Amino acid sequence: MKKRVIALMLVLTMILSMVSCGKSDKDTTTEVKKEATISDVFNKMDGMEAKTVDLTMDMDLSGIKENTTNLKKVGVKLSVISDGSETGTSSVSVAYRLDDENEYTALTSLIYNNKTVYLDYASLKKALNEFCKKQNLADYASVLNALPDASFVKIDEATAKQLLSQYVPEVQTEAAEQTNTAVLEKVGRLGTEYIVKTLQDATKDVNPGIITVEENGVKVSVKKDNVSAASDAIAALDLNAKYDELVQIVKGVEGAEQYVTELNNNKESVISSLKEGIKVDKTKLDKFNTLDINGNITVSGETGKRVLKEEISMNVDDSEDKVAFSLSMTCGEEATEGQEIKVPTDATDLLTFMQQLSALFK
Repeated sequence: MKKRVIALMLVLTMILSMVSCGKSDKDTTTEVKKEATISDVFNKMDGMEAKTVDLTMDMDLSGIKENTTNLKKVGVKLSVISDGSETGTSSVSVAYRLDDENEYTALTSLIYNNKTVYLDYASLKKALNEFCKKQNLADYASVLNALPDASFVKIDEATAKQLLSQYVPEVQTEAAEQTNTAVLEKVGRLGTEYIVKTLQDATKDVNPGIITVEENGVKVSVKKDNVSAASDAIAALDLNAKYDELVQIVKGVEGAEQYVTELNNNKESVISSLKEGIKVDKTKLDKFNTLDINGNITVSGETGKRVLKEEISMNVDDSEDKVAFSLSMTCGEEATEGQEIKVPTDATDLLTFMQQLSALFK
């Protein structure tokens, strides 16, 4: 029961995370209408190319009975910036916090420039050492101290392909190389819009409402009082017909043949999983003390200065386990004034680093 309810909640809230900060092949604005529609909201996101992204995720594990770790709370923070240059230089900083810590501790950062990724290895090694000291993991600390020294580790395109070829089937590697990002984004955008609209129409009579569309955003709310009715409404859909409609939408995207093929090949398994995932045992649902999931996406500002914000929170208590989770992400279309990404000049090649590492264990 618990898995099925959570599956349903994820289906409804993940539609928010499917709308990511990215670049589209068009830039349109939509006039304000008397009644906001899904298309209005999505049109405002079209053409948005994020220059900054700040994401935080926090999870409370203290209410999970099978939690065998000493950690009760875990938080992660990602900060992404792009200089907007033709080379596509960008950086990602990663930080974390544990239990009742208020401040985030820097873990490492990644810099991308000219098809090459640079990992801040020195910061990562230092952060892991500090973590081992906090958690009294002396044995792991001694292993970390024995690792090779380096400032940054460099992974270029040729090295990445070489390593991937050892672990990823050649067919999958070739498919990834041939992926047209613009086509994929358009398929994702149209597909997500269709799914949201379908769920909105199916649950329009559910109270409290599952999906609310406003002028600048979309809200999803799943509670103990509406999850059963929403499940029944979604289960009443002709999923085969809806799936076929989605395939037709994807067919209308030029260059999306491979996605049409994938959708057709996976139709039976996807529909089967959906039917199983949306089932709700109403007698067991009554045992939930708390069932509260909320998701919200808003987009504001003018072209060139738009900001997209996504928030998801989950609080579930099924009389056995308690789970609390929150996610917040803000994407800014305007580059931060004066920001500069310094590309390392003293990085160690990944293959060289791996050879040094291998030598330690001979």
